[in-house]
This record gives sequence, structure tokens and C-alpha cells, in this order.
Amino acid sequence: MDNRVDRLIEYVKGIHKGLDGRQLYLKYREDIEKVKPQEAFEIFHSLLLEGTEAKEILEFLDKVINVFYKSLSSYKWEAPKEYKFLSELILENKALQKRTDKIKGLLLGGHSSNQIKDTLLPMVEELQDINHHYLKKENILFPYLEKTMEKYKGLSIMWALHDEVKVKIKKTIDLLTKENIEEVELNQSIG
Repeated sequence: MDNRVDRLIEYVKGIHKGLDGRQLYLKYREDIEKVKPQEAFEIFHSLLLEGTEAKEILEFLDKVINVFYKSLSSYKWEAPKEYKFLSELILENKALQKRTDKIKGLLLGGHSSNQIKDTLLPMVEELQDINHHYLKKENILFPYLEKTMEKYKGLSIMWALHDEVKVKIKKTIDLLTKENIEEVELNQSIG
């Protein structure tokens, strides 16, 4: 196995099996530090081809993305000359990240859920705007990418992730409208 993607597939399979994450990281560190976005698609696409369900991948996806984050976020891509649609999606992603960062800051502020729920509720309700963003990706971007290259069939994981996020937002809004909120329940709802 002399291909970085193949080695990273083994890394991800190890995470999926619940093997020691630190040992796996040390073994595959050189490859992890060089992973590219296209390779991440190939890795997850291979799991789907082997029969792993998208929802099952979501159970360990955050661990893998956290490990890949530094390499993926430092990747420099050359934007196409005409990329208005992609620019719009990128701006929407940045705006969404600002919203979630504000929520995170509020949650980490040391106040109880009941003390911040009146402030938190409208902030979480604003996240419902994400549906419009997700619809653009699901109805325009994903089908285009899936037709373009086989490895982008892995986007079914993104569809599943979008569904999960929508459910969590709704559940959190329902929770924040209650008279009293349990800290544990809110933390589980927000994730």
C-alpha cells in the first residue's frame, strides 16, 4: 500500500472500528498532515462502496474531520474565473460560522442554560436560515458534482449531515421554549 489515499482509508477504518486514535494518528501522521479535500472525498467514497451507510459514517466523521482539519483548511485552491455561485456559498458558510461561533461563545460563558435561553433562542432560530443554504447545495451543487466524478458520490454523507443538523436545530428550539432546561439535555441537543 504505497498510496496516501489507501493509507488514509486504513486510518479512517481504524477510527471506525474504535481502535486507539492516538496510535492511529502517529502511524498515519505524515499522510494526515498532507490530506487534500479531493482525497477526503475518495476516502469516504470508498467506505460507501464497501457498504458503510452514510449515517454510520456520521458517527465518527467529526473525529476524522478534526484530525484532517489543519491540512484541509490550509489547502489552497484556485477558484474558477466564473464562480459567482461558489462565492455565494462560501460567503454563506462564513456567515453561518459567525453565527455558530456567537452561540458557542454564549454557551461557554459560564451561565446556566436557563439564564441564557432567552438570548440563545433567537440565535438558534436564525440558524433555520441554513435550510435555504442547504437547499442550494443539495439541489444544485451536489447533483453537479455527483455527475462530474464518481468520488463525489460521497456527498450522500453531506445529505445525511444536513438532515441531522436540521433535526438538531428543531430539537434545540423546542427545548429552549420549555420553562426549565436541563444542561445535559441542551448540550446533547446542540452537540
